[in-house]
Amino acid sequence: MTTPMWIVCANAGDLHVVYSRSSHRADPLSYDHKPNDEDEERRIREAGGYVSGGRVEGDLANAVSGGDGDGDDVPMLRPSEQKISPIPDIIIQNRDPDEDEFIVIACDGIWDVQTNQECVKMVADIFAEGERDLGLVCEEMSCRSDCPTSSLNMRVLQREIGSSLFFILRLQTFSSRKYTHLH
Repeated sequence: MTTPMWIVCANAGDLHVVYSRSSHRADPLSYDHKPNDEDEERRIREAGGYVSGGRVEGDLANAVSGGDGDGDDVPMLRPSEQKISPIPDIIIQNRDPDEDEFIVIACDGIWDVQTNQECVKMVADIFAEGERDLGLVCEEMSCRSDCPTSSLNMRVLQREIGSSLFFILRLQTFSSRKYTHLH
């Protein structure tokens, strides 16, 4: 959600969000919940689960989800203690109209092959080449990042923020972290 003063990102699933500010500086608005991260793996084990191949019980690639769980929650555990936690990250980022560039929201097909900064630079380069069609920006990102488009479900939303272009790029695959982060 964006307001004139804030960007609010609540993430409980397979997304990774980056805000590009002036000079294409990448600020993360979400964190990955990889099952093999120490804290995530501990919670999964304490809830009776396991991590195999970097996935919760060999299945889910993220340890926080807004609905991908298999329904076998442990009744005596709080939501934040379940194998797959439904508790979202909530990050609130202040905005500066002089710095706003764009926001990228994507699943891990993009983030598995590039860093936040590499992604922001790629999008900025595509815009600098004159591309404004967000569908083509998505396609170009996919091609340039060697991300297989055949397995990706792309959806794009566009909106103007002042004179800057704000866009959301969503590529279907997996990612997210449980921090409240205020800037």
